[in-house]
Amino acid sequence: MRFRFQTRHAAVDQRRVSRAQPARSVLTRAVREAWKKIRYRLEWLALKSATKFLPLLSREACYRLALCSARLAPCSIAGAGALR
Repeated sequence: MRFRFQTRHAAVDQRRVSRAQPARSVLTRAVREAWKKIRYRLEWLALKSATKFLPLLSREACYRLALCSARLAPCSIAGAGALR
């Protein structure tokens, strides 16, 4: 009796998940594709502006920018806990 009770509720939970999942996955796929387009455009714009901006910097400013970006790089890879 105990196993039948758990199985029945597990089946109900599975039906709820399976009904809700297709709509959710389609929505997230569309959102991911839209975000990917936006992200690529922003990256392209950042690279374009960097090619115009970086040559205007002095050597010292360029060096400091490189140090700052090297310090921030672990955050983008390992998450927010990388800077300590």
